[in-house]
Amino acid sequence: MSEIDFSPKFIKAVNRMINHNSPGEVGLLMRWDNDDSMLWTIWSERFSDGSGLAGYNRRQVQRLEIKKGNLVACKPTVLGGHAEEIMIRSWDGYRKEVNKTDDPRIVDIFLTHSPCLDSSNIFSDEFGTWPKGCAPKLSKFINGIGKTIEWRIAFWDYYGSFSSRSNAIAAVEIIGKISNATIYKIFK
Repeated sequence: MSEIDFSPKFIKAVNRMINHNSPGEVGLLMRWDNDDSMLWTIWSERFSDGSGLAGYNRRQVQRLEIKKGNLVACKPTVLGGHAEEIMIRSWDGYRKEVNKTDDPRIVDIFLTHSPCLDSSNIFSDEFGTWPKGCAPKLSKFINGIGKTIEWRIAFWDYYGSFSSRSNAIAAVEIIGKISNATIYKIFK
């Protein structure tokens, strides 16, 4: 596995993301193949029912919430989700944007906070049911669609509070066990 190439443009985008981050919001910066012309910024967003503006042709999902011990389906939506979920749902749109029919060889991801263990809801789409939590979703994505890609994932801080640090570390360990993924913790 190679190291992240922190080009001047990538560093500037990381700094801008850190400086504009608000409490409760997670930012994700993604770059393909060390090419700064393929650099995208994604912010977490609230769910909204309906089709709305789909962004990068996001796949529609059926969110599933657990209520009284049962899975309950919400209205299908293309809007909302944690930054990692939005990246997964927008993957085909990014490929179309750069006119690529195949996946990149390397994906660099910088997150303002580490992926959650179990905070994001379950959802389903044409690829099946996606588990609760962004770390499990990323694991499914990297081991499935992204299994031929070298993933280099860095984060600025752990998600949650100090009392939930064990969950944050467990989430990072899920990604760290994937053979084609490397995790970097960049201390603030």
